[in-house]
Amino acid sequence: MNRPYVGVSEFLSGQRNSEGKLYFPEFIEEEYWSRRFMEWEKGNFTDDEIELFFDGDKNKVTPIPLGNMADWRDARGVLKKTFGTAEQQRLRGLMEEKWKNQAEQGTEIHNVLQQLFTTNKGDLKLKSFLDPKTAAM
Repeated sequence: MNRPYVGVSEFLSGQRNSEGKLYFPEFIEEEYWSRRFMEWEKGNFTDDEIELFFDGDKNKVTPIPLGNMADWRDARGVLKKTFGTAEQQRLRGLMEEKWKNQAEQGTEIHNVLQQLFTTNKGDLKLKSFLDPKTAAM
């Protein structure tokens, strides 16, 4: 299976204008999670989080206390600090797994469409795909 198509986001995140300023805000993962953890402490969850953490039942939503600062090492081995309890880190893992699965599904859809449009008889295959009556032709 091909690598998930996260490359578009990475490409766009590095694009700069003639003054050297980024066109799109830089995604800083730990900053994002620190903010999410603070929202979770207040009991504020996105619809996706409610679906994943509380089986979609808004009545089950309960705040998740913010933990103390914790040490961790990033992929390069650099020592960092982050907020979060073990429970918050577990829920973060669930969200990241969901995003990874969504990326992989997007990759497979991309692969199917790429095959559909890049074959020698792509026009015929597209017509067959869109209109089953022409498939018999």
